[in-house]
Amino acid sequence: MRNRAKTYLLAAIFAVLVSIVTSFVSIFVNNFPERGTLLQKNGQILGGDFVTFYVAGKIFTENRDALYDLALQRNIREQFLIEQGVSHYPELPFVYPILVAALFPLYSKLSFIPAFFAWSLTCFLVSGSIFFAVLKELGLLSIRRIPFVILAMLGFAPYGLNTIMGGHLSALGLAVFSGVFLALNRRCWGLAGFLLSFSYYKPPIFLFALVSLVLSQPFQFTLGFLIGAVFLISLSLFLGGVSGLVAYVTTASRYLYGQELLPGLQLPPNQGAGIFGALVQVFPSVMYAAIALGIIFLILLGIIVSVSHRSKLGANPSILYALVCAASVGLSVQCIRYDLAMLMVPFAIILTNLPSLNKYYRSALILVIGAFYSEFCFRDIHISNGSFNLSSALFVPLIFLLGLIAMGCGFYLHKEEKNA
Repeated sequence: MRNRAKTYLLAAIFAVLVSIVTSFVSIFVNNFPERGTLLQKNGQILGGDFVTFYVAGKIFTENRDALYDLALQRNIREQFLIEQGVSHYPELPFVYPILVAALFPLYSKLSFIPAFFAWSLTCFLVSGSIFFAVLKELGLLSIRRIPFVILAMLGFAPYGLNTIMGGHLSALGLAVFSGVFLALNRRCWGLAGFLLSFSYYKPPIFLFALVSLVLSQPFQFTLGFLIGAVFLISLSLFLGGVSGLVAYVTTASRYLYGQELLPGLQLPPNQGAGIFGALVQVFPSVMYAAIALGIIFLILLGIIVSVSHRSKLGANPSILYALVCAASVGLSVQCIRYDLAMLMVPFAIILTNLPSLNKYYRSALILVIGAFYSEFCFRDIHISNGSFNLSSALFVPLIFLLGLIAMGCGFYLHKEEKNA
């Protein structure tokens, strides 16, 4: 009877995922731009943020020293979009390290639409293959489950809709979190640290993960990270010189809530998908929001470091890593909707551990993951004078539940030992 109920449940989930993916594809196809323009029928530009990477690839090839000249970026972007039949467009500044721009010259040599599809396919193949390795490591992958897994990946809007169809870099973040997990799970501490150094592409998203793992893992992890960091920074200096590195740091440090990158251009709070995006709406100033975020950061950091040094944690280090990943994304000051794609790693770890949890924790985590899958329906929720994304609120129960489980709560085994 239980097997039959489980089969019906999986069939229902499969049907829901098929409908979600089909709707995403339908939205994409129905809004695809007409020949001679990149403007979709819904008023958005095809490829989203891929436009800025495409333009950055051209600047890297033709005028690398001016990569962070925002006025030049704007002029080239405007000229390119006007040539593509787009007269109204958003500001899309390039504020990533020079090595990110170095990824795109080959794509920029293609016309835009083929380049966009080539980049999207690259992102899916690279991130998907490494994430599949994580699922195999966790025992979640089999031949029969591959269609289900692909649907689950593409049906998660931050990955399928915002990253793959939006041409963004979060696929790289998913690959980094996946690779670090595989290395840690096999006790390859140095390799894990080296792989985390590739978080260089967007440091704020990985700041909490870096600090917590440096403090909780063996010294080989830190050494591996430092080797990777020196390698990436040296390569950046080789490509852009000291002036290029300084220009990047100066530009990226200004692209925060409440600060103008260009006159009238700043990171809009309603784009924030993490906890900080909600805090800046609640508190009277960005400074107070930053203080509140810092307090949460330190509390979670203390929990992770203390728990990681307890011997009992050795029985389930994957839950602690899930907490590290979720907290790192949720506490980032630059968490945007597409960055939520990286949550697929902690989601996979949670699913692996569900059988060992009592029914209350199991039910709560399933509800939270299900809510994240529907967050795309509840973006720009307006309350009072502000707006926020549902994901900002969902991070609270996700991190809270993972924190409790990491501290030893919720396991059947823990309860049995206590009763004995």
